[in-house]
Amino acid sequence: TESLPPFVLSLDKLHVEFNETPGRGFGQPRLFDAQTRLQRDPGSPASEETVSVNHPIAVDGADIFLLGNGYTPVVTVRDAKGTVLYREATPFLPQDGNYRSLGVIKVPSASPKQLGFTGFFLPTAEPTFANGPASIFPDAKNPELALSVWEGNLFPGGAPQSVYTLNTDEMKQVAKADGSPALVRLKPGQTYQLPGGRGSITFDSVKRFAGLSVRTDPGAPISLVSAILATLGLILGL
Repeated sequence: TESLPPFVLSLDKLHVEFNETPGRGFGQPRLFDAQTRLQRDPGSPASEETVSVNHPIAVDGADIFLLGNGYTPVVTVRDAKGTVLYREATPFLPQDGNYRSLGVIKVPSASPKQLGFTGFFLPTAEPTFANGPASIFPDAKNPELALSVWEGNLFPGGAPQSVYTLNTDEMKQVAKADGSPALVRLKPGQTYQLPGGRGSITFDSVKRFAGLSVRTDPGAPISLVSAILATLGLILGL
């Protein structure tokens, strides 16, 4: 960490384009770039910087790379009285080229039992769900959430766990009045009333996230000089 320069990086917007022309290459990515604000030193003014695939931002010996992207549905969970228990932009991780994304929403403040939601965000949902939840295009043309609902103890034994997985060892799937599992399908702006007076879940909107990697390699000059000397030695040897 001593070799990393001090800086602050803020993401303003992630710009993504996919090929929408029918035929070969349909749905393939055409452009990924992130508009950022970079503050190189505490107290200094921020500058506008763009980072894209294979074009990192250089900061005093460190490189900031754009590695990935995805979607963060903004979700609100309320109790039966309308009190907000959870309202966050929750990252869902892409599972395929059409960005069918897997995620988990955990509501530990729910009472009398904690609530958990797990399932998929579909940027362009296939409407019939004939073969299960699926996205048919990677851009957010027809976004939809498809979730199952669980209640019980979110954190068995108090052990830490990934924010992207739901441990159901001490949980039970919530059922509707007829005994069938409660399955949530929501488009932006829609609300689902949870069975048994457990409250509601609302799909507010969709945002994007960018995956960034900061790398520094203090040994790079030594490696470069060594490679040059080795090449010169090989040339002289031949």
